[in-house]
Amino acid sequence: MTLLGNKQALAFEIAPVNPSWERRYVSERAAWAGLAVWVDGKNLCSHIIPGSSELREAFFLPLVPLADWLLRSGLALQYEERASRFPTTAELHETADRWADAQPPKGMTEDEWLDTRDQWYSRHFMRAGADGARAPDLAFVREDEHLVVAWRRPSFFGPNVPVMLWPDGHLRIPWHQGWETLREFTGFVGSWLRQEGVDDLLTGFTGDESSSLPEHDLLAAVEYLTGRDLRALAAVLGVEADAAHVLDRLGLTSETNDPASSPSAQILRDVGPQPTPGLSSGLEVIAERIRRGDGRAPTWHQLRSVSLDAANAGGSPEASGRLAASRLRDALGLDGKPVNDLAARLGDMGMAYEHLDVAGAGERMLVGARGERGPASVTLDTARTRTPWGQRFEAARALGHALLDPMREGALGAAGGTYAQATRRRRSGAFAAEFLLPAAAMTGASDQRLDGATEGNRFPELLGLYGVGARTAAHQLWNGGWLSSPVVRDELIDQFAQAG
Repeated sequence: MTLLGNKQALAFEIAPVNPSWERRYVSERAAWAGLAVWVDGKNLCSHIIPGSSELREAFFLPLVPLADWLLRSGLALQYEERASRFPTTAELHETADRWADAQPPKGMTEDEWLDTRDQWYSRHFMRAGADGARAPDLAFVREDEHLVVAWRRPSFFGPNVPVMLWPDGHLRIPWHQGWETLREFTGFVGSWLRQEGVDDLLTGFTGDESSSLPEHDLLAAVEYLTGRDLRALAAVLGVEADAAHVLDRLGLTSETNDPASSPSAQILRDVGPQPTPGLSSGLEVIAERIRRGDGRAPTWHQLRSVSLDAANAGGSPEASGRLAASRLRDALGLDGKPVNDLAARLGDMGMAYEHLDVAGAGERMLVGARGERGPASVTLDTARTRTPWGQRFEAARALGHALLDPMREGALGAAGGTYAQATRRRRSGAFAAEFLLPAAAMTGASDQRLDGATEGNRFPELLGLYGVGARTAAHQLWNGGWLSSPVVRDELIDQFAQAG
């Protein structure tokens, strides 16, 4: 019995076996085993066969197809945090269901649409590599510095279908810990095959147990991270369609191991398949401001430390954002006062910011930082940011990203839009709402009474004083417990959405 990994995080428990039948083919000569997959202390292979009371702890299957799948999918698992044509999230099974029900975009047939979904599925769901064997319905995706492991009770076909023990769930574990376990699995299988003289069965296996997943070229990694091929990247960046020009515009060199060391590449990760035509202008502004060091790095680093410390106590992205914003307001001595002249305030906090007269499509805001320099951000011209409250909210959201997003290879980058990474979008949105409209303001507007903010001119006065929109204020009041029902919240939005 061999255990690879940690049962409380992710682990593969392997019990080698010899097939009971005559092994006539090369593929039958090695790597058959009882496999138990452990996640969060749960053995996802635990099952009972109908008519039996015995709890079985493993599925018996060939390991070569699973290891081969990991080798083929390794690059996507490292860098494909979202699909190129559909706004996927870390809730992988739910995303697959949504995608199956979604209509194809204009210019794509239904067959092409489903083929695109299947290609994404084949890179992230383990059963795509099980070669028909019974295995847990397990899926993997990277989310910043975490590996998200998601599972669902599998559906099997045929007689005597196993009754699985564990229901749906997901777990976020540190990226390097999870990735190392996957490397150990392919290394174990590869070494086993090598001992049997059949290691050519494992396509691309070049290492041993400590170095088992193949290296990659940087451009392929960039394509997965940004959800764009070379031609599409060149079009967005406004350069010739060759690798050298694209990598240079992104600020990446041949010595770079992770494309996320480019803030622009991280920003493009949040940008949908039909980007703003002038997006390259925003990327250039941010890159130039970072190079010049327009942001005040010491101030930003100090406030980032304060904000991250507060956010760590949050049990959800929203809670983390609210806690960080509240602590930041305390550090700035704002108490319950409005944030006036937000642009100047952002500069004082170390973030260079400006609004660009560049038409936005799905992207309303861009933000990036690299190395020890302060961050830079821009808002783009959209229907939302043409309103004072919309522009303020997106600028405050950029601050939330700059203070709370993890630095990856010394860089961070984000965009505001429908394709933005779900966890970071939820956290930055909650941060912006709390930073602009704090709990003390809602208590005062409500006169410490349920639905008090709906009386007279209290609600519109709150919007004007704090410079927020009706949707932001109504949701803040609801989340703070100052509204009696979602109906009251939605009525406020309907009545005042055009005014603020």
